[in-house]
Amino acid sequence: MGLALLSGPASAAPSATPRATTVPTAIVAPELGRARDLYSARARRLVRSYLRLQLLELRKADLDRVRAVIEGKLGVDALFSPPPDQAGNRANGR
Repeated sequence: MGLALLSGPASAAPSATPRATTVPTAIVAPELGRARDLYSARARRLVRSYLRLQLLELRKADLDRVRAVIEGKLGVDALFSPPPDQAGNRANGR
C-alpha cells in the first residue's frame, strides 16, 4: 500500500506511446504553359497509359480475389461485394 502512494498518480504515465502519423502528399501537376498543352497528343497518351495501368491493376486485384475464393481462403460472398480497398476509394470520391 505504501508503494502505491509513492508511485505518483496513474495519469502521470502515458497510457500509450504516441504513434507516428503520415500525411499523404498532394500530387502536383507539372506547369503547363498553354491550355493547348493539356490536349496535346503526348498528354493524351500519358493519360491513356495511366488509365490502362489502373484498369490492369484493378483486374489483377479481382483475379487475386477469385483465386482466393477458389483456394478456399475467402468465402463465395467475397465475389459479390467490393473489395475493401475499392470501397474506401469510392467513399473518398475516387
